[in-house]
Amino acid sequence: MVEEDVVEITSRYLRRDPDKIAEIYKAIGIETLSDLAATDPATISDAFGVKESTAKKIIADAREEASKGIMEAKTLADLLEEEKKRDVIPTGIQGFDERMGGGLPTGVIVGMYGPPGAGKSQFATQVAAHALKEGESVLYIDTENAFRPQRLLEIGGFKKDELKEVSDRFVLRRIIDAAALRQYFDEKEGEFISEAYELTPKVVVIDSISQPFRPYSARDKLPERSRMIAHILNTLLKYCTAYNALGMVTTHVQANPDAWGKRWQDVAPTVLKHIATYRFSIDYKGRTERVITLEDAPDKPPFEVQVELTDRGLVG
Repeated sequence: MVEEDVVEITSRYLRRDPDKIAEIYKAIGIETLSDLAATDPATISDAFGVKESTAKKIIADAREEASKGIMEAKTLADLLEEEKKRDVIPTGIQGFDERMGGGLPTGVIVGMYGPPGAGKSQFATQVAAHALKEGESVLYIDTENAFRPQRLLEIGGFKKDELKEVSDRFVLRRIIDAAALRQYFDEKEGEFISEAYELTPKVVVIDSISQPFRPYSARDKLPERSRMIAHILNTLLKYCTAYNALGMVTTHVQANPDAWGKRWQDVAPTVLKHIATYRFSIDYKGRTERVITLEDAPDKPPFEVQVELTDRGLVG
């Protein structure tokens, strides 16, 4: 069933019978705003016999409307229906996935923090690898120059004949400057919007949100830092909500001066603590042993999973 919004947007530019518009969309497999927003202009141009410039306008309107979906009023029935459509991305960590109902849920942002070398980037790479194994696309934003393609292939266990197909579904962006990261996620002029809608990644990783903003640690810089990070995360959340995708964001820690509790304390931006639906920590338990802890979630009690860092990634 083709959504009314799809037909209405198209009718803004084409004087066609609404039923005919719906018929054409159904024939080319477009039923929702998300479908239309992710479509190549050439497909619309060929299907309706219009210029690509017109097709681009239709798609641009669809993307704008799709990004507003997070603001719409929804009934309990709507929300329950959305939950049925929510997917999970397996991490490959058996004990963790079992506790999380199969993996990390889509449609939300997930945060993870931990000390240097504990395995935050390993975890993010592992999530990306398993999404690729499931046939999904991944957009990986590396702000620390920590991503290594060999490690992704190692964890995913990809064969040589799979590399070309997997490569087409993975895009890496290295952005080490805070202003550049903010510009990338600009809702009007940023490249994230066009890149994400073309690739339609099921997983978007930012590893990490902390590193580019280290120069903004002074007290007088904090308001600007908060505004920039809030914009980045809100843009990411809109995409994840509209496209049922997973946003994975890592952050740093600092030593905890308190004699009680953990050795580390999370220094994630306040906005991330509020906007992330699930927040995890990862810490050392030994030379190769680690412990992943669910720190905050709306539907699950806290838990810990013991894992080991191996050639195949985090196993537990």
